[in-house]
Amino acid sequence: MKKVLHYSWRVLRSTVLLLVLLVMLVLWGLRAPWFQQKLIPHVERILSEQLKTKVSVGGFDIDLPARIMLEDVRIEDQLGNTMIGLDQLRLSVATFSIFDLLYLSEAPSPISVRQVALLHPEAFIFKSRQDSSLNIDFLFKSSSSSETTSKRLDLTIEAPDIMVLAGEFTYVDST
Repeated sequence: MKKVLHYSWRVLRSTVLLLVLLVMLVLWGLRAPWFQQKLIPHVERILSEQLKTKVSVGGFDIDLPARIMLEDVRIEDQLGNTMIGLDQLRLSVATFSIFDLLYLSEAPSPISVRQVALLHPEAFIFKSRQDSSLNIDFLFKSSSSSETTSKRLDLTIEAPDIMVLAGEFTYVDST
């Protein structure tokens, strides 16, 4: 009986140690630059699908459990011009699932954002002479469209603290 208890204790201890090491390895992998570089195409694809326009991201950093940072973000308008550019976009998140974020499962868990920081944002908004529409109108139309074929992220913003540092916003009305 004593041998069985001793053996059971060793198996349990080894299993717990292995699980702790596995969690540490996953967390280290998420912080490793080579892994984060591999995530950039996935992040660009997800953002492009959600915004229905081309989005490019120069760098990606995730610091679990609460911070996501995108560097050198560029969002194009429908004419292919840079509409919004950011040196850095920092999100302090309350909860999220990395699996849902990468693969957009059938029932994704909501991403709850507590703080947003925009470092050196540049926005170029113009009003078209032909139809008097803004170049950002398509973003709002695509998000409210009921005929969406791609899956949508459930993003919840809980009275966030929004910080904008050294922004440059340009509005041109050509009507």
